[in-house]
Amino acid sequence: IQHMPAAFTKAFAERLDKLCRISVKEAEDGDMLRPGLALLAPGGKQMMIDGRGTVKILPGDERLNYKPCVDITFGSAAKSYGDKVLSVVLTGMGADGREGARLLKQGGSTVWAQDEASCV
Repeated sequence: IQHMPAAFTKAFAERLDKLCRISVKEAEDGDMLRPGLALLAPGGKQMMIDGRGTVKILPGDERLNYKPCVDITFGSAAKSYGDKVLSVVLTGMGADGREGARLLKQGGSTVWAQDEASCV
């Protein structure tokens, strides 16, 4: 999850795709998780993952500060995969990701988070 406006996430994913050894694309509703593919949540929307590895893209909830919201994606991963998730949090905006990381950890998953001193 990258907190970016909708106008930038597709171009960002395309740029990463050219620079990375794995494929990178902006996630679309119905995409499937698979090895060698990184999916970037589209700006202005929410991304969830179900137990079959299917990506669900939902409208951004106007009550939430972040669209996409790490807590929503992490929460869906925690519910769908329990202790089988490895999550990595690099820097961050406010507290987004804290609740989702707690749910992942509570379910037995591994959470790696960058320490505040090294954040930019």
